[in-house]
Amino acid sequence: MLGSLAPRTSFIFPESYQKFVNFEKNKKNSFRNNACDEIPLQNVRYCWKSGDSPAEWAIIGDSHAKQLATGLGKLTSAPIIILGNPGDPPLLGVKNPRTFKLETSEEIPSSNIIHWIAKSPSIKFVILSARWERFSSQFRYSFDNKPVRSGHLNIFGKQLVKTIQLLKNSGKEVFVLLDNPHLPFDIEDCFSLRPIETNKPSTCSFPASEGNETVDLYNKVVTKVTSQLNVPLINPSSVFCEDGVCKAEMNGRLLYEDRDHLSDFGASEVAKKIIEDINSTRKEETLLPLKPSPSEG
Repeated sequence: MLGSLAPRTSFIFPESYQKFVNFEKNKKNSFRNNACDEIPLQNVRYCWKSGDSPAEWAIIGDSHAKQLATGLGKLTSAPIIILGNPGDPPLLGVKNPRTFKLETSEEIPSSNIIHWIAKSPSIKFVILSARWERFSSQFRYSFDNKPVRSGHLNIFGKQLVKTIQLLKNSGKEVFVLLDNPHLPFDIEDCFSLRPIETNKPSTCSFPASEGNETVDLYNKVVTKVTSQLNVPLINPSSVFCEDGVCKAEMNGRLLYEDRDHLSDFGASEVAKKIIEDINSTRKEETLLPLKPSPSEG
């Protein structure tokens, strides 16, 4: 009887059940819309544009960049385009050979995207975002179509510098986003659907340093490069962490959909941070204007 009632009522473990429902709704597999049909780029899986106007903003990156696009699209009226591929950081010359099984091809999709954006007359602003630490030695990448077997951190830093310089020299204003903290546990551990649970109580908080050593290492390189090149850096950690403790939920809603990807809710919270930080770089103009709320519109 309890089992049959649980999915239909809220009196049995309501908070956990609602988290589960929201968690399942947030999962997505594809990210593309028709606006990208006009773009002459091959081998681009993430291609989404907000609105009908030519894009003024471009987000380049992997799935960690993709997850932010709709959040920004919902909050700002600025025309945005997201371009990228799974597992491919937005770095010149760098490729994940497994993304399109291009081991024998000289094509480097990330370089093609960066050069296309550099030449695009409508795009004025570029946000670089990625799971930066994926370039570490535990993952398989190539640089200039040669396997990277050592010196990952050095190559990463140099190519990030070259990417930013190319975009700036083409007249684009560049912003770089640090990666969000990664969970040291599965997000499913934050809730339970069982009214009687014999395991230890789950938790949705964790020390900021736990499981994020490599993330922090690459974030430090990103911080150093952006400081040297005088490029604004956006750090989303304040959305998740305070006083050395990070959380995977906020106001009863999950911020993550797995160990490192954000839920729609989490992405929207980070999008708010991005808009706030970018707009604070200007006194005379608002770069990312907010959409009017339904009550205002």
